[in-house]
Amino acid sequence: MVYATSRSKIYPHYVFTPGRKPRNFSAKRKLKTVCHINTTDVKKTAQEYAQNSSLHGLRYLGSKDLHVVERLFWIISFIIAASTSGYFIKDLLTKWFETPVIMSLSPKSTSLTEIPFPAITICNMNNARKSVAEAINLNGSTIEKILLKDFCEEDTILGNIIEDNASSSWPVVQKFMLKVSQPCHKMILSCTWHGEHQNCYEIFNAALTDEGMCCTFNRVKNELIFRNPSHSSDLNATFPFTSIDWTPEKGYDEDTPLNHVPWRPWGAGSHLGLTIILNAELDEYYCSSEASHGFKVTLHNPVETPKITAFGTLISPGWETQIKIKPTLHISTVQLKSIDQEKRQCYFSDERMLRFYRTYTQRNCIMECESNFTLHFCQCVMYYMPKDTSTRICGKKDILCANRAKLTMETKLGDNYALNESVWHESGQKPTCGCLPACCSIAYDKIQSSSELSTHFKVRHEYVLGRDPSYFRKNMAVVHFFFTEAQFTSIIKGELFGTTELLSGAGGLLGLFMGFSFLSVFEALYFLTLRLWCSIRRRKNTQNVKNEVLRIIQPRVTYPFLN
Repeated sequence: MVYATSRSKIYPHYVFTPGRKPRNFSAKRKLKTVCHINTTDVKKTAQEYAQNSSLHGLRYLGSKDLHVVERLFWIISFIIAASTSGYFIKDLLTKWFETPVIMSLSPKSTSLTEIPFPAITICNMNNARKSVAEAINLNGSTIEKILLKDFCEEDTILGNIIEDNASSSWPVVQKFMLKVSQPCHKMILSCTWHGEHQNCYEIFNAALTDEGMCCTFNRVKNELIFRNPSHSSDLNATFPFTSIDWTPEKGYDEDTPLNHVPWRPWGAGSHLGLTIILNAELDEYYCSSEASHGFKVTLHNPVETPKITAFGTLISPGWETQIKIKPTLHISTVQLKSIDQEKRQCYFSDERMLRFYRTYTQRNCIMECESNFTLHFCQCVMYYMPKDTSTRICGKKDILCANRAKLTMETKLGDNYALNESVWHESGQKPTCGCLPACCSIAYDKIQSSSELSTHFKVRHEYVLGRDPSYFRKNMAVVHFFFTEAQFTSIIKGELFGTTELLSGAGGLLGLFMGFSFLSVFEALYFLTLRLWCSIRRRKNTQNVKNEVLRIIQPRVTYPFLN
C-alpha cells in the first residue's frame, strides 16, 4: 500500500493498485433510499401539532409538563366540545337537505304598474235564450232540437247523434252555442276603464269555458296561450289591441306601451279600475246552469284558461257589487334553480313543458291533465279542454265518464310523478299530474261586497242607460273591479341555506366550541403532509451523515502482498 501525500497531509482514502486507477471511497455515492413512516415520526409530528395548534385546548394534550390527570381532563373537554359542535352541525345539515327553501316578504314594495290587471271572465247562467229556444222548438232542425235538449235536460241522445269525427261535429255544436247564448254586446252594456268610457265590444271577447259561452277581459290572444292555437276549440276572436308575450316569470319589458294587452292598472280605487253594467235578461231565461239566475265571474291569470263552474263567484242582478282585488306575486331567486324540484316544490318555465300550453302555470297544468285523463278513460275530451284536431269531443252520453276521470285526476293532483305507469295517452305521452306551483306566479284574491239597487230614488243616467227604472233594478247589475292599494308586498322564494349560509353556520359553531377557523384546515394539512415529510427527510439525511462518518473512521487492513 502506498500512501499519497499532498500539502504535508496523509490521505488514506486513495488505494493505488498497479495497473488500476485509484478509487475514491470518500466521493459521494448515490445511495438507494427508502422513505417510510415510522411511529417516531408520527408521534413527533402529532406532538408538534398539538403544541402549536390554534384549536382551543389542544395544546394541553401535547404538553409534557402536565400531569396525566390534567391531560385526561383536557382530552375529555376537547371530545365534549367536538361532539357538541358536531351535533349542532348535523341539525344544520338536516335543514340544508330537507328544508332548503324559505319564503319571505320582499323588502321592496311592488308597484301595480309592474303586474297586469287580472283577466276577468263573466258568464250568464242562462244556458239558452228563451226566444231562440222557442224558435228552435217551433221551426228548428232536428239536430238543433237535440242540442237544445242536450243543453237543458239531463237525458239526451246527443252522443248517439253527433259523429265521432270532431272535425265535422264540433263546428255544428259551436254554431249552435253561439246562436242560443247571450252575446257579449247584450250582456255587457257599459264599460268604464281607467275612468274613461270604452266600447265593450272591443275590450271584451267571447270565449268558450266549462260554463258555456262567456265574455272575457284582458286575456291575451290564443296564439300566446296555446302552442298550436289552430287545435283549440275556442273562438277565433278578433283583438283590436296588440297582445304581447307576457309571462309571470318574464314580466313586462321596460319599453312596453301601456295600451298593450295584458293591460296594467294605473292605480288604486274604483275610478282607476273597471266598471261594467251587466244585463241578465231574466225574461230570456230558458234553463240555468245553477239553481239561481245571474252571473258567474272569476279572476285569473291573462295566460290561463279559466274554470268557471267550480271556482266562479255569483253576482245577482239588481245589486251593485264591488270586487276589491288583492294580488299575490311569487318571485323566485336564480339560486333556487340549483335546488332539487321535489325540495323547492315549484317549476321554472323551462323545466316543465306542457303539451298544449306555451306558459306553465298550475291551472294550465291541471287543465291539461284533466284533458289527458278524460281522453284516456272516455276516448274523448270536453269541448273547453285543450286537444288535437283529431280528438273526439264528448257528447252528453260521455258526461258520467268525464266526471269520473275528473275525480280521479283531482285526487292525484299532489303527486309529483305519473299517476299510473299503465295510463298512457294514445299518442304515447304519459299523462302526469305533477302540477306543482310555478316558481314565478301571480294570483288574484278578491273581496266581494254588494248592495241592493235603489227602488226609491233616481239612479244615475249612465247606469240606467235609458231603460225603464224597474227593468234596470230587476235585470241589471253594476260591478266595480279595482285595487285598493297602489303598492303591495310580493313574496320571494329563495334558498334558506345556501353554500355561504352553510359555511357560515358550521364555521360559527366550530369557532364557538373549538376555536376553529379557515386557517385551521391548512394548519392540519401542513402537519399531516409537509411537516411530516420534512421530518422524515431530516431523519433520513441525519442517518446518511452518520453512516458516512462511520465508514470514514473505520480502520483499514493493509495487505502486503498487493505491493
